[in-house]
Amino acid sequence: MVHKSTSDTAPAVVRVAQVGVAQRVVASHSDHRSSQETVARLDGAGFPVERTTIVGSGLQTRERGRSRLSSADVAGRGGVSGIIVGALVGWLLVLFGVMTPEFSALWGAVNGGIVGAVLGATVALLGYVITRGRRWFTYPPDVRAQQYEVLVDADVADDAVRILRSVSSAPLPDDVSASRHDNAR
Repeated sequence: MVHKSTSDTAPAVVRVAQVGVAQRVVASHSDHRSSQETVARLDGAGFPVERTTIVGSGLQTRERGRSRLSSADVAGRGGVSGIIVGALVGWLLVLFGVMTPEFSALWGAVNGGIVGAVLGATVALLGYVITRGRRWFTYPPDVRAQQYEVLVDADVADDAVRILRSVSSAPLPDDVSASRHDNAR
């Protein structure tokens, strides 16, 4: 955005919107917790943490089988989902007057929950049968990075490195403070 003064005697003021910010790596860790601790150390020293970024690279998705799903498990999970949705729909139908006034909102929610549980269990079982139970196990997803880098805006990177060297028990390698990244925010 460029703004210029309309007066002939006043100097022109030019303001340019910042599109991207160059950032530098000030620390590199193998786990996310250590990266968070680095940012916490910077924050404790009064560094503006809104100018920091943690970037994970080498992302990996891990799935580890935890439990085998039976048809009863599938029906139970579908029924619970159906109860919640059905009760909400039943309550809203009574609340907005779609159902007859003889029904209370609580009665509409109970009836909706019952219908929702039956429909939810049926739909879940139908999906289980169609896939022939190929998803026998539940897999909680886990996304991890091989390396986490703490980046700060380039104009304050030297301050961040100085702070980390003074509060850290182990000094940072010189080559880490010299590497650069250009990230658009």
